Amino acid sequence: MNNLDGTPSKALADVMRAHKIDDQRVAIARRNVWEYKTGLQGALKSLSILLLSYKSAKNTVKKAVKKDSSYNPVSEYGKAVCGGAFQNGHHLEAWKRNAVSEIGYCKKQEIYLDDDSRKGPFGGFHKMNAMVDAARDKTRKELKANRPKCPV
Repeated sequence: MNNLDGTPSKALADVMRAHKIDDQRVAIARRNVWEYKTGLQGALKSLSILLLSYKSAKNTVKKAVKKDSSYNPVSEYGKAVCGGAFQNGHHLEAWKRNAVSEIGYCKKQEIYLDDDSRKGPFGGFHKMNAMVDAARDKTRKELKANRPKCPV
């Protein structure tokens, strides 16, 4: 900051230009995180529907085993009928857990990108801006205190 006329120095202009570029990058990151989270939420809904169908199939097989032991997963017929379904159900559970954890990560990233405090992406800029403001106020006070006293 130029103390005499209050115009910004070249260094401050460079910082402001860098802040504008960083602001554009943060906007792109926000959009990418939002698109990723939206896709994950759609996938999570589909996984939940598939899991419900596998769980209902599992319950149907359990009821059928009570009536006829040939449906038992230990038997050859049971292995052929429901072995793959149970294995797919376990894979779906794992995918669902991964999707939930990724959605949680996206929410944390959104909170970080929306944070305007010192913990956010512009924390260094805000800290530097506060230091410049403090220096400007200090120099103005010093200039006022040390100005020549002209008798009127």
